[in-house]
Amino acid sequence: MVTFIAQCVSNSYKDLILYKYVNNTFSLKKSTTIENLKNDINVESSLIFLIPSSLVSSYKNINGNDKNAEAIFLSDNEDNVVDNISNVTFKVSNDLGYLINRNTINSINNALSLVRSKVYIYPDYLLYKGDGDLVYLNKDRAIVNHIDGTGTSIDKDYLQEYINIVRADAEFQPKFYTTNDDEIDKSIEFIDLSKLHINFIESHEKNANLFNFKYSLASIISKSNFSMAQISMLMACFLILFIVPSLITAGIKNKTEAYKTETAYLFNEVSNNVNRIVEPRSQIDALLGKQASSKNKIKIPNIDFIYKLGGKYVESINVDFQKNIATIVISEMPSMQLSLINSMGSTFGIKVIDQNLTEASNTASGTIEISFPNE
Repeated sequence: MVTFIAQCVSNSYKDLILYKYVNNTFSLKKSTTIENLKNDINVESSLIFLIPSSLVSSYKNINGNDKNAEAIFLSDNEDNVVDNISNVTFKVSNDLGYLINRNTINSINNALSLVRSKVYIYPDYLLYKGDGDLVYLNKDRAIVNHIDGTGTSIDKDYLQEYINIVRADAEFQPKFYTTNDDEIDKSIEFIDLSKLHINFIESHEKNANLFNFKYSLASIISKSNFSMAQISMLMACFLILFIVPSLITAGIKNKTEAYKTETAYLFNEVSNNVNRIVEPRSQIDALLGKQASSKNKIKIPNIDFIYKLGGKYVESINVDFQKNIATIVISEMPSMQLSLINSMGSTFGIKVIDQNLTEASNTASGTIEISFPNE
């Protein structure tokens, strides 16, 4: 099991010291930055990122961690927030709650989302935990861990002032420790930092994790550990997924338009002077004979396209020249031909105004009533 611990050099979270432990045995120490962690950690592992406690406000939480606990915790501690409350995010556990600037934690989460490891973020005072109030002195900072589980970090120059403030409200007699073996004051007990690290590696998961994975293309690729060839193939698949359906749809649309154009062209080629079509056409000729003596000009309805589509299904045609209406009797005409008659009629100057049809087995029988212009 490989575990990395990243500790901040100062009150800034950007400059770090990175420690590596393999099966709880110290392996490596190096200086780095938060932006370079994604390059420093290139094996499957866990990363414990210890954010400076000066950037996190910790408080006791007596409301548990159910769905209403966060709202109650924030309401109880709103007066302690110096910043605008909308700029603060928070996290609660069973007994503690943390407040932190939203931009700060988002910046940290964005950087750590690129690291190929399981990530945990905690305030660094949790590393220095004991049986009572403790103060750990580093080179520049004093990290305070209170007996109630809360804590903070301050510059060493302000430690005495901090102790006086705390003692004014409660009994505060902390024990002093250091992880700096160069500490001049020999009355301060020295503790090996690796011992604290190993203890924390074994127990850290009981604390509230402040890490929140930020989804982005870069973070997903980093977590997935794709090679460049795999990334190229993945991008090609995405392009195909989004482009090919559009190309298929455009092709179908073009073919449909071409079909409609060619169909209209074929019907326009049908001559209005055809003398012989099928038997029902003779009925029109007979009707015209009866009107031969009329002085009015009579325009024959342009119904040749109906014969072209399905003349063998037409049993008879009755034309009323006074009302400009023709009634066509069909028998078992396929639904496709009937649909084309309905859709193409306006192209040839007629309009289907009524249908009295019986449909069965994709065919239709009955009458179609059409209107046509006339003088």
